[in-house]
Amino acid sequence: MKLTYRSFVNEGSPVRVDFLSEESTHSASVLLGCRGSEFYFCEVSISPTPGFDPDTYTLTFVITCLDEERADADAERILDSYRGRKLIPPGEREKAIAIFGMLTNNLLDSHRPRRVEMCAYETNLPDKALEKYHIVCDAARRAGYEAGAADSYRKQAMWIMVRRNELEEAT
Repeated sequence: MKLTYRSFVNEGSPVRVDFLSEESTHSASVLLGCRGSEFYFCEVSISPTPGFDPDTYTLTFVITCLDEERADADAERILDSYRGRKLIPPGEREKAIAIFGMLTNNLLDSHRPRRVEMCAYETNLPDKALEKYHIVCDAARRAGYEAGAADSYRKQAMWIMVRRNELEEAT
């Protein structure tokens, strides 16, 4: 028996955003929906990039699945786009991408790291799969960053975001 997906995000209605900060790592999440005992969250986090300037952060965004029947298990991060498409219905994916943008804007606007880097989880992604990364970069621009694609690294797409006042001071 296939369980029905239930959405918790309705267009035009406010969403509840949960924020969590542990030392220098900050995250924000929104409950997107559920199917049976599995609850799906949109999560964005920024954390210091090891080996770089202390004000250089890595931004990640992911769908997280929490199964309430397995309360002792950690939340599963859905990194595989094929699995994500199977779990989240098409209309919900557009909502998730918009939420990723909103959460990115909120985190960058409130914590203001000097430089932010973002890398795709998978290699050789088609243009359609890269759209969500461009939407996240647009959110960074709204938060006061210059943002754009960088050279790929080992066929993984990368993006760099630098706070605008940092660019002005460097020139």
